Amino acid sequence: RSLLVLAMTAALGRMEEFRLHAGARSRTGVTDEELDELLFQVAAYCGAPAGVSAKRAVQEVRAAEADG
Repeated sequence: RSLLVLAMTAALGRMEEFRLHAGARSRTGVTDEELDELLFQVAAYCGAPAGVSAKRAVQEVRAAEADG
């Protein structure tokens, strides 16, 4: 279910919601590898703009997590 929410929010360009769910991925069981694959699929099936926006959002979430 979490992967579906991430995919749908990314495809629809709902980046605030996407960031929220991407940040909660460790609590929902989504691995970094699964999220990376999801980004590839979003770009392939929903278009490059959606994929690039989602990739940037994930980079922001990961940077915030690394900072503590």
